[in-house]
Amino acid sequence: MNLVDQPRAAQLWREQDRALYNKLPIYFNKRVVDYIKYYDTWGKFLKPIDWTPNMGDTMRGINKVPAPIIRAQALPNALNLTPKKDIIEVRETKEDTQVYRHFFESDVFDFLPAFTDFLEHIDKHSDEIAEKLTVYKDLFYRTAIFHGSPYVYICNPIDGGAELRSAPIWTSPQIALSKNTGYLQNVVALTGGGLSLENVKKMGPVVYTDLGAKPFQGQVTPDGSDGKGLNQKFCLVCGTEIWDGFTDGGVGATGNYLLNNRAIDLDIVTGPFTGSLFGRWTTKHERYELRIAADGTIPAPETVEEGAANHDYGDTIPNPAYVNAPIGVAFIVASEPYKALRVGPPPSKFASGSNMSMSEFNGMDWSGKVRMTRNLLIPSINEAGQTVLDTNKRGEKLQLFADGIMGISPNRRRHIVPVFYRRTRTQT
Repeated sequence: MNLVDQPRAAQLWREQDRALYNKLPIYFNKRVVDYIKYYDTWGKFLKPIDWTPNMGDTMRGINKVPAPIIRAQALPNALNLTPKKDIIEVRETKEDTQVYRHFFESDVFDFLPAFTDFLEHIDKHSDEIAEKLTVYKDLFYRTAIFHGSPYVYICNPIDGGAELRSAPIWTSPQIALSKNTGYLQNVVALTGGGLSLENVKKMGPVVYTDLGAKPFQGQVTPDGSDGKGLNQKFCLVCGTEIWDGFTDGGVGATGNYLLNNRAIDLDIVTGPFTGSLFGRWTTKHERYELRIAADGTIPAPETVEEGAANHDYGDTIPNPAYVNAPIGVAFIVASEPYKALRVGPPPSKFASGSNMSMSEFNGMDWSGKVRMTRNLLIPSINEAGQTVLDTNKRGEKLQLFADGIMGISPNRRRHIVPVFYRRTRTQT
């Protein structure tokens, strides 16, 4: 059984069935890089801050604020008069946020050195730790961003009001779930339309004019990906359901919008970013976008089939509450919204595919490094028939574990806006 958010001392002894595994790889951290590439969404937008041991429990973001344009007209003095002057001031803002930590570990399983060979390839268990750590980090970023966004965009609000509305946020330094169930219930009731192309086009002036957000400039993204697909564009982070539905009208649309608007290219794929919408937008797909149930709760995307009579008993399946949730949340992302601690190994060390010695590997340290330990206590029976704890002095048992240190600091919160839309499937 998979467990989440357990106390530190919970389930100290859970032995994995030794028959499920034949080999244990030591060189498993190569796979972390691949999982970052596949599951990492938000790391592509957040300027990285390198994690170092003993860096403290608080991170401070200091941001240079550009001088405002405080005139709408300009008229200098004539050449024969004394010139007037402008005094330009560049200011700084700062915001402190806490640094957070989370544990990941495997079950305990047998490790017999004399009969186990060491392979560079990864087994399923170390894969799962690397994947879940990467997913957790990405969900942490999205959670902090969603609950820290001072504005939300509601597609086709049924009260006839403005789409862009102020929203509750957490205040530094502690990140909190500020958009509570009651607030989300009200937003669910207000959301009347789907995320159609018409709504995407309406978002442009809102982001650029009303919020003063800057589009991306096409530089390499913080995770090293090619940023050319973002040049002079905003990014819409959404699920593939939205992308598939762009060929259709959707809830709140007038229909056939794609046929009537040729300044759209759904086939352009540049690195991790997909398509060009009106020359102002590109998209980044989330594997599991944020969804809201009718009661204002946020369902998890997957669950385990517990029905013993079902053909897929014990399998990981889509969570029905997630599949049937009526409201989806996409995100408008502009340039430099947040900074974040870098989680994961240095990609350059693993990208070349060359072999690395164990001394080189052990000499590196990073947040989220998957480690192996035999430092365990083993339940054993003593001469009185009692269960006691013995040390793992013979090295018969082994466990994998990782510690994730993560943090996120706002730069310009208004540069990310959650978009609430009513979900619909494409009709054509």
